[in-house]
Amino acid sequence: GDAAGRTLEQLPSRVFAAVPRGKGEAEFDEEAWTKDSRSISGFIAYALCAADEALRDANWLPSENEKKERTGVSIGGGIGSISDILDASQLIAENRLRRLSPFFIPKILINMASGHVSMKYGFQGPNHAAVTACATGAHSIGDATRMIQFGDADVMVAGGTESSIDALSIAGFSRLRALSTKYNSLPQASSRPFDCGRDGFVYTYLYRIVFFLLPFVFPSYVRSYLPS
Repeated sequence: GDAAGRTLEQLPSRVFAAVPRGKGEAEFDEEAWTKDSRSISGFIAYALCAADEALRDANWLPSENEKKERTGVSIGGGIGSISDILDASQLIAENRLRRLSPFFIPKILINMASGHVSMKYGFQGPNHAAVTACATGAHSIGDATRMIQFGDADVMVAGGTESSIDALSIAGFSRLRALSTKYNSLPQASSRPFDCGRDGFVYTYLYRIVFFLLPFVFPSYVRSYLPS
C-alpha cells in the first residue's frame, strides 16, 4: 500500500530475500503450519516445516515412549517475530489493549520454536533454544552434539529459524550500517560476502536449517533442510 511504499522509501537498504508465500511449487504454505494454533508465528512455522522434512526423511517418527524420551530439540533464533511486536505496540498506542491476543507472548518467545516441535512429535528429551544472533544455528547444532556426547539424548533435532523481514528490523540494521545499500538498483549483485565490492550483508529470513542428529556411530544420518 501507500504507507508501505513510503516506509520503503525511507530505508537506505531496499534489497532483502523473502520466502515466497503460497500453495504453489517453491512456495511456503504458512497457513498449513499455523492453522492448528494461534500461538504460531512465522519463525515457528519455518521450524515446524523444516523439522518435519528432516524427521520424515530420516524415518524418525517414533511411537515408543522410550525413544521419545531420548529425542530432544535444539532450535534457536536471533530476533523472532518483530512484526508481531509491532502490531501489538500499535494496539497499545491506539488504546485498544483488549484487542491484544492472549497468544502474543507465546508467539514471540524464541524457545517456542523448539517447544512446538517437541509438542508436535511428543519428544521428551532436552529442549533448548540458543539466542546468539547469526551464530544461533551453529550454536544450536554444537549444543545438540554435546547433549548426545554427554548422554542426555540419543537423537537431537537442531538448527536455527528466523522470520523478521520488517521495516523496523531493516531500519535498525541500516542504522548500524550493516546492510548493503550500493546495489539497490541491482539486487542480484548485492550478496557478495567475499568480494572487494561488498558493502554489507543482504537481509533475509536468515537460516531456516534444521539438522537431524543421531549418535556418532551413525554419522551418515546427519541431514540439513530448508523448508520447501
